[in-house]
Amino acid sequence: MDVDVKTLYFSQEVVEKLKSYVYAYYYPELENEAPFYIGKGKGNRCFQHLLDNGDSEKVRTIKEILDSGKIPRIEIIRHGLEENEALVAESVAIDLLTKDRLTNRQLGHGAKRYGRMNVETLKNIYGSGAPLDIDTIDVPAVLIRVNQAYVPGSSTQEIYDITRGCWKLAIRMAECAKYAFSVHQGVIQEVFEIAAWLRADSTMRADGIEREPYESKLEFVGRLAPQDIRSKYVGKKVSIPEGARNPCIYTRKTKEEFARKLRERVEGA
Repeated sequence: MDVDVKTLYFSQEVVEKLKSYVYAYYYPELENEAPFYIGKGKGNRCFQHLLDNGDSEKVRTIKEILDSGKIPRIEIIRHGLEENEALVAESVAIDLLTKDRLTNRQLGHGAKRYGRMNVETLKNIYGSGAPLDIDTIDVPAVLIRVNQAYVPGSSTQEIYDITRGCWKLAIRMAECAKYAFSVHQGVIQEVFEIAAWLRADSTMRADGIEREPYESKLEFVGRLAPQDIRSKYVGKKVSIPEGARNPCIYTRKTKEEFARKLRERVEGA
């Protein structure tokens, strides 16, 4: 597979905000596996290995992935560093496997702001492209801000669990949303299709911890949204109404669906 590396490059605006950084290369289809290469750099250094020649294990691995028609998953482990800080961070990151193999319960300083993220997320956070207006989202959805619970590099299952509950919502309004958008720092991380809303903590989560159900809060169960929906929205910036305090915000389509159902109930009374 021939890759036009320049199409992957960060804009100059993003480069300036990233400063020096530590990056990692992963197999594209393995979410929770260890990276096969870790490096440091600045600018668009993280993409240059896609052009490397030679007979090193790194080059052979990248070539095998490209020959399969895919591109390695590139993530920035830490950014916003001075060059000497990046050197130290790289040496520490060499020992990195995955979160599941580490015993640290506490994230490192600044991890949520400057920690592990894929390159597309960084482009959206730091790029100057206009964010989506929430009212232009053309599906009935609820945007759920997971800023406190989200950890950069979370698996799809982890994003699902922190997104689906627990939320103080009116059941009739919530049931008008077909999709749940998981939003972190104004960027849509994932989109789930909602199957049902239930009492919060009444279903099992991936961590296996038993919890007492909340009577006054809700959680949803569901699945990943169809690929056409995910491709359209995942990784995009979205504008959050100024002053919005509730972490859950409905799109215009959801409000319209609620109004339609309300009219039907009134007319049928």
